[in-house]
Amino acid sequence: TVTVKLATGLSASSAGTDVATLASSSSVSIGTNTFTAPANTTLSANTTYFVWVEGSGSLGNTGSTDEDSGTRRINTQVTEMMEGIELPPGYTWSMGRNFNMMRESQGEFLFAILLSVVLIYLIMAAISESFIQPFTILLSVLCGLVGAFIVFYLSGTTLNTNSYLGVIVLSGLAVNNAIVLIDHVNHLRREGMTRTEALLLGGRHRLRPILMTSLTTIFGLMPMVAPLLFPEIFGPVEDRGANQWGPVSLALVGGLTTSGILTLILLPTVYTIFEDLSNWVTSSVKRAWA
Repeated sequence: TVTVKLATGLSASSAGTDVATLASSSSVSIGTNTFTAPANTTLSANTTYFVWVEGSGSLGNTGSTDEDSGTRRINTQVTEMMEGIELPPGYTWSMGRNFNMMRESQGEFLFAILLSVVLIYLIMAAISESFIQPFTILLSVLCGLVGAFIVFYLSGTTLNTNSYLGVIVLSGLAVNNAIVLIDHVNHLRREGMTRTEALLLGGRHRLRPILMTSLTTIFGLMPMVAPLLFPEIFGPVEDRGANQWGPVSLALVGGLTTSGILTLILLPTVYTIFEDLSNWVTSSVKRAWA
């Protein structure tokens, strides 16, 4: 059989419902109207066709996708498919309101991430009374983002609303390791140590606190993360709450792992580079004004 439906939202009492069934025919009568298949087109069996009733309107279409398909990938695939279809005059297509709302929410979350980084910088600049050292501390945020996106990739997690929320929370937690280290290094330098000695001793002194704070958070989130990373061992995640908050936990676990490790390795080097750059700029300005 061939099922014919009226487009939902148009002026017809039977809109959106099955209105007729065809048997080896190319036209159907609904009330006083007769609908005929377009020229050179044959209605196929077991296929649903949508027909227009007088006036203008819109027809929404939804469907299921693969679990690993993200919004950006679906948008690209649909756009490529629709560009290959020649629509009749007066017909247009769009992704729909839900897709546009999702894209707007992603833009808002990107702005929120940028704003959180700016606020972190302003707070660190006010506390440390320096415009350079906060850039060193913000390196830990970049280290955390590396780990978060690696975990997203390995687990097949798309960048959805909860993923961005996890990145925002990570931005506030990742800087803790850098603050603990840099503050202790500055304290040692005020006591008379050279920069190199303070960095080496400060790294040894703060290794244990950084590992403890990172590992306690990571292992505390592990019950939420383990089923997402190892579904063959713990079984697939079926609970809606786990699927909803899982990306947040993944971002924190991946980000704190790389942030804790890379902060101890890269931060002393970046600290030295930025301080040397700051001293060079200061001396250059003084010479220019002399």
